[in-house]
Amino acid sequence: MLASRQLAQAAVVGLALFTFFIALGLLVVTPETAEQWIGEKPETSVLLPAVPVAMLRNATLLAGFGSMYFA
Repeated sequence: MLASRQLAQAAVVGLALFTFFIALGLLVVTPETAEQWIGEKPETSVLLPAVPVAMLRNATLLAGFGSMYFA
C-alpha cells in the first residue's frame, strides 16, 4: 500500500513537471527561435499540433528524471 501511494505521488509530480516544461517551452522558445536553432522547421506532434516533437521528448525526459528523484 505504501509503495502504491508513493508511485501515485511520483506520477502526479511527473505530470505536473511535464506540463510545466511544456508551458515554459511554449512561452520561451518561439517557432522562429526553434527554426534558427535547428536549421529547419521543427516537426510538430500529431496529438498537439502547436508543440514540436523535440519539446515533448525533452519535457518527458526531464519530468521522468524529476519524478524519479522525487520518489
